[in-house]
Amino acid sequence: MASTFVPTNGDREIFRFVEKLYREIKSGKWDFVVNEYEKNFNWVHNAVLIKILGGTVLHLAVSDGEENNVEKLVKIICKKDEQKKALKIKNMQGNTPLHVAASTGSLRMCICIAEADSSLGNERNKEGESPLFLAALLGRTDIFLCLHYICKSKLYDSYYRKNGGETILHGAIKRECWDLAYQILDQERQLATLMDERGISPLRHLADKPSAFKSGCCLGWWSSFRFGQGNGPRIFELRKEISSFTQDNLTINAYYTKFKGLWDEFSNCRTCTCGHQVEECTMSFLMGLNETYVAVRGQILIMDPVPPLSKVFSLILQDEK
Repeated sequence: MASTFVPTNGDREIFRFVEKLYREIKSGKWDFVVNEYEKNFNWVHNAVLIKILGGTVLHLAVSDGEENNVEKLVKIICKKDEQKKALKIKNMQGNTPLHVAASTGSLRMCICIAEADSSLGNERNKEGESPLFLAALLGRTDIFLCLHYICKSKLYDSYYRKNGGETILHGAIKRECWDLAYQILDQERQLATLMDERGISPLRHLADKPSAFKSGCCLGWWSSFRFGQGNGPRIFELRKEISSFTQDNLTINAYYTKFKGLWDEFSNCRTCTCGHQVEECTMSFLMGLNETYVAVRGQILIMDPVPPLSKVFSLILQDEK
């Protein structure tokens, strides 16, 4: 589609352009919007437009769940290095587009934006929350794990704390998201003893949550961690080995066999039999794959529900053929 409006210099022209684009966004005419975004990149990031919309065009696309158009917009942004700063523009709440994607629960949009600039994991909104903090706050385990994997090499310690000192682990335990809390602690062991502004550690919150010790959810792991008994040391060793295990020079068959052996032993040491283990296993396996499988990995990550390990292995073998 050809551009129907090319702005020229002057405040009046800016306002007309902003008004036109605003109407098209509100009408859901995203083909026109994407076209204007590419042709007039600097104009669509004008401060007047951002003030009217409450954020950038990308913020709005993410909020509306326009996954295909979000990918188109990000692709346009990444054409030039100097344009990537648009990914860090914040809306009225101080949220970047990645914050908004984490809040909406769209794994596909989170992966798209984070892979464009992995340093976005450190950006904080007015509450001091990073995109990973928001994902954890809302109990989105899959998004937290993927963002942590993509952004890990560029993450600062500030990503796991908000204003007031509360960490992502405090939040997960207070909301009784036990599987997520386990995943967070596995990634950031030091969070177990970090205190908030009231001097309360995550373990203190854990001690006040009887549901953490019922037989229904991860009793073995939490109790062994809390009281230093049972299979805790071996669970820790296995989880650490699984987290660092990657395919490297192994064939896909050898990688799958080795990974499954580690996971089976790890699973047998835990008493949790909840459905979260399926997702956790699949995510861990995908994270260790070589980059040659990035395409099929991306397809698997957007499946709902997340398929079990055996199905993932089958899909990868089919893709190789």
